[in-house]
Amino acid sequence: MLNILVVTDSPDYALLYGQFVQSKGAKAVSILSITEAILFLNSNGKMFDAIILDSHLNDKGGIRLLPIIHSNQPDAAVIMASASDDPELYVKASIAGIDDFIIKPVNLELLWLKLEKSVYQNELQLFNKDQQVKLKNLLAEQQQEQNAALQVFQTMFQQMNMPSRAIDQWIQSSSILSGDCILHCQGSDGSWYLILADAMGHGLAAATSLMPIMQTFSTMAQKSLPLVNIVFELNEKLCSQLPDDRFVAAVLVRIKPTQQEVEVWNGAMPSVLMISKDGREVGRASSKHMALGILEGFEFSVKMQVFGLNDIEHFVLLSDGVLETELVDLKVLSLARIPEVFKASDISPMDKLKGYFLNEQVVAEDDISICIVNCPDLITESYESKNKPISQPLTIGCGFKFSGASIRLTDVPGQVIELLKMQSVGMPMVAATYAIINELYNNAVEHGLLGLESVIKETDGGFMRYYEMRTQGLLKLSNDDFVILELKWDIQTNQLEILMEDSGPGFQIGITNRDEKLKYYGRGLELIKQLACSFEIISPGNKFRVLIQDHSSYD
Repeated sequence: MLNILVVTDSPDYALLYGQFVQSKGAKAVSILSITEAILFLNSNGKMFDAIILDSHLNDKGGIRLLPIIHSNQPDAAVIMASASDDPELYVKASIAGIDDFIIKPVNLELLWLKLEKSVYQNELQLFNKDQQVKLKNLLAEQQQEQNAALQVFQTMFQQMNMPSRAIDQWIQSSSILSGDCILHCQGSDGSWYLILADAMGHGLAAATSLMPIMQTFSTMAQKSLPLVNIVFELNEKLCSQLPDDRFVAAVLVRIKPTQQEVEVWNGAMPSVLMISKDGREVGRASSKHMALGILEGFEFSVKMQVFGLNDIEHFVLLSDGVLETELVDLKVLSLARIPEVFKASDISPMDKLKGYFLNEQVVAEDDISICIVNCPDLITESYESKNKPISQPLTIGCGFKFSGASIRLTDVPGQVIELLKMQSVGMPMVAATYAIINELYNNAVEHGLLGLESVIKETDGGFMRYYEMRTQGLLKLSNDDFVILELKWDIQTNQLEILMEDSGPGFQIGITNRDEKLKYYGRGLELIKQLACSFEIISPGNKFRVLIQDHSSYD
C-alpha cells in the first residue's frame, strides 16, 4: 500500500486527490498551505512513498518547498501538478529534483500511472544503491582477505626460497595475488633446483592451486631427490587435491655442478632458453608434457631433457604472460628477441626485460614472471656454500632377514614397496621393484627353502597340489631357514641394487637349457631379466644380484 502526501492550497484538489488514491488502495495525507507543509515535513517522522506537490502554493512556492522535501523525505517520488504549461517552470522544477510533471486539469488515471512509475523507479534506485553499498563492502572484505593471503604467500616464499646472487627473478601480478610462483633452493648434494609454476586462472583461486606443491618441492629438493621423483610427486598431489578443471603449468630445473649438466622438465610452459656468454641462444628446452594435475599415474610422463653446462652462461625461465602481453613498440615479445637483452652492457638483462612491461601504456592481462640464472656464478656459489657439490654417489641402504614363521606371516614385497614410497622413489621404479622383489622372494622361498619345482604346476591339478605343498612347507620352516634382502639406492643415478639370498642349497648354475631352468624356478627369472639392466646369479645359486635403472626418465 502506497502512502501519499498531498500538498496543495486547493481544498477541492486535496479532496479529489485523496478520494482517488484511496480508491486505488493507497493512503493519503493532505496539507493546504506551504507554511503548514514546512512545519509538517520538519516535525513528522512518517515516511511517504510519493508526494503530489502543487506548483502554485502562494506564487509558485512549490519549487521552494523541494529542498525541504528532499531533506526530510529523500526516498519519496515527487509529482508536480500545475495549471501552467510554461516550459521554464518545468525546467526549473526538474533541476530542483521532481520525478515527473502533470498539467491541470489533472487526468487522474494518468496521475496514478506517473505515481506508480516514479515510485517503482525510486525503489529501483534505492535497491541499486543498497547493492552498490553491499558490493563495496564485499570488495573491501575481499581486499582485506587477499591482502592477508598475500602476506601469507610472501612469507612462505621467503622462507622456502634460498637466497642466491646468481638467480634474478621478477613477478608482476595482474591482480593482488599472483597465480605464478618461482622457487629455488639448493640440495644437500650441492645441486640447485628451480621451479616456475603458472596456475590456471588469476588471483586467489590460482594462488591457492599452488599451495599443494610449494612445500613438497622445497622439502624434496633440499633432500637432493631426483627431479623425476619431485615432478611425479607434485603431479600426484595436484591430481588428488585440485578440482578437475584446475591445473598448473610448470617448468622444473636441476643444475648439477659436479656432472656439469642440467635436467629440465617442461609441462605446458614457454621454452627455457640457454644463452651463451656472447648473447647467443645455444639451447632450448621446449614443452614436452602436459601441465601438472591433468594426467594420473603411469599416463603421466616424467621424461627429462638433459643439457651440458659447458657453453651456457644464462638460463631464462618465463611464464606465458611474458610472450602474450601486447607491448608499445612490439606486438609481443618473442623468444627469438630475448637473447638480444644479454648483449647490452649498459643495463642488466632483467632490467631490460622489465622495461618492456613497466610502461603505463602496457596493460598485462596475465601474470608476468621471469627468472634468469647466471650459471657460472651459481656453480661458484655452490662450492662456496655449506652444501658443497658432492662427487661421490649418495646412497641409502637397508637390509632385512626373515626366518621361520616371519617368512610365512610377512608380506615382504609389500613392506619394501611402502619403504620405497616413504623415500619418494618414483612410481615407475616402484612398480619395477615390486615385480622383481616379488619374483625373487617367491623363488627364494618356494625353490630355495621348500625345494618345490615349477614343473609340478604343469600336471593335472598341479596348481592346487603345488600350493598345498607350499602351505604345508611354510608351516615346517624353522629359524634356521631364512631369506636375506638388501637394498642400496643411489639417489643421484636413480639406480637400485637388490641382493636376495636364501639358506637353501641353491641350484646348478651351469644349467643352460631353458626347459631345465623352468623346471627348477619357473618363468619368473626371465621377467626379471627384462626389467633389470643387470642380473647376476651368485654361486652356489642361492644368491641373486639385480640392478634397476630407470632409463625411461630421460630423453
